[in-house]
Amino acid sequence: MTESRDTTAEMNAKKRGFTGTSEFYEEDGEPRLYLMAYCGQADLLLEAFQAGYAAHGGLLHDACCGRPTFRGYSHDGHYPHWPDGFRETVRVLISHGADVNERNASGNRKYEGCEPWVMNGETALHYAAGAWDAPIVRLLLDAGAKRDAPNDHGETPFDWAVRYSAPPAVVKLLDVERSDAPLDLHEG
Repeated sequence: MTESRDTTAEMNAKKRGFTGTSEFYEEDGEPRLYLMAYCGQADLLLEAFQAGYAAHGGLLHDACCGRPTFRGYSHDGHYPHWPDGFRETVRVLISHGADVNERNASGNRKYEGCEPWVMNGETALHYAAGAWDAPIVRLLLDAGAKRDAPNDHGETPFDWAVRYSAPPAVVKLLDVERSDAPLDLHEG
């Protein structure tokens, strides 16, 4: 039955002018934007935006928390676009109007094949801090993300960087007191 669903989804997506494998499309060919963002598929998101689909802040959350380091994985070949694909995905989403300060809805969330996790009003910057990605943190800050945006528990992206033992480059970017200090993004 899965083969039929995959074939149908891929076929219907191609009829709509989309590329990519069936996992990124519903059976009727509608793109799964959240999964494209979560897997760092900037090229597929661009196709969808060019077809009239809209970017939103929730997709930024997906791109930042889809990162292997945030989900507890190292680069093991399952993320062929890592890390550049995720950085490009964030650039694409920002350039297409995704709100960098949008807070996610509180409650549980689940993706196929993943355990559910609880969301507590975080922004994309929280997830980028937890994923240890200084270039994505910089992209979000340059686009107007707020360093001091609290989640439902009052935790800021800086708090997440400290909690998840982010490298000094990430911590420095988010430290409001030292935010104007010179920064080496390649620093450990």
